[in-house]
Amino acid sequence: MADDERPPEETPWGSERDEPDKLFAGFWWIHTSRHGGLYLTARQQGAIPESLKAHSKNGTGVWWEENTAWSLPVICLLSKRSEASLSEHEQEVLQRAHNTAQDEYPDEWEHLTGRKLEPGESQRRDENLEPSPWTLDWKAALAKEMEAGHLKSESRTMPYEPSDEEKRLAELAQQHRDRLIEQARELEQKYKDPATPEPHKERINSYLNLREQHADHFRDLVATHDPEIRNPDIVNAQHRFGKASATHFHFETAFESLVATDQADYGIFNRQQNHLAEKISTSSDVKAQEALKTRKLIEAYEYLDRTARHIALQSNEITGRPDNPESVSMTRAAEGTNDSPGYLTRAFHLRKHYRELQPEPTIGHSFQAKAQDIVEKPPDRLDRLIEEQDRIARAKQERAGTERPKERERDHER
Repeated sequence: MADDERPPEETPWGSERDEPDKLFAGFWWIHTSRHGGLYLTARQQGAIPESLKAHSKNGTGVWWEENTAWSLPVICLLSKRSEASLSEHEQEVLQRAHNTAQDEYPDEWEHLTGRKLEPGESQRRDENLEPSPWTLDWKAALAKEMEAGHLKSESRTMPYEPSDEEKRLAELAQQHRDRLIEQARELEQKYKDPATPEPHKERINSYLNLREQHADHFRDLVATHDPEIRNPDIVNAQHRFGKASATHFHFETAFESLVATDQADYGIFNRQQNHLAEKISTSSDVKAQEALKTRKLIEAYEYLDRTARHIALQSNEITGRPDNPESVSMTRAAEGTNDSPGYLTRAFHLRKHYRELQPEPTIGHSFQAKAQDIVEKPPDRLDRLIEEQDRIARAKQERAGTERPKERERDHER
């Protein structure tokens, strides 16, 4: 790409970068101290329908914010290429874009793909639907079936005994939860310590502001009905955490809110794991049991991926060093090594097996069924930024006179 196609210095979110602009899956990614997103070159802009440009910043089709709008140009441009011409990394980014657009822009996604979304495939659209049977407690539904004589109690198998791997993941999940809670206390101590330099306090304050922005984003998306058992498909770890943030995170009590959010997120995850274990124990169908066990592992790996990356990022905030041992260790566990795949890689491989166990494409996975041979890896910087809780405030210098959105000082705690 020619130098004159690089993003201009001035962006809708200011000119001061937290990091250099990156060319990612064929798109320029910009991250400033205030926000960030994608920049489209003139050639890319020309390939975007005018109807979609309304979702870009200022409606020009040039800038697309990092939370959700980025997904539209990615789908529009990458979907026009043959699957064989896309690198493995581009395929991963495209799949993430489809998932995001299905949730946030269902009408536009249908127009781009020519396919009608089914109930359960779009969070935004489902918010306007009546709760499905899956929003009911599954045990109550099972009891009704048995009472009506449709199921016999003899169909219950022996109590479910988790595998060694399931037990290991459950123990790790508890450890991650406990460490996140410890980190919230450490952040508070660091922030209130008179010996902590002001730039370090400013960095923590910026991080808390990003958490508030993330919570605000999900407050706008929270469904009016219980989302915990909305449908039989795999629960999205990022959405579960976002909904916990929407309920429990408030800037005015930021450090206590960090604890409450992590406790709530783990509580929901743990209940969902227990629900799956009970469903496995009541199923007499071997294939259905295998699918449920696979789903249980997937959701556990994805919870661990989310929490490991979060521990790493908060460790950066506490120490002020991105190369601290805890951050390096947790990042390695999430992303994997040459000898050992990371949490999300394991989950992605299991997702493929899960789809193979279904009698027909499962709700929410119709797009993935088009390209099931994709071997996916943990998300890179783009995905972390899209999944906002993985964003982290970089070390900044004092910016006299620079306005930041929602930047509120915590003078009463200093």
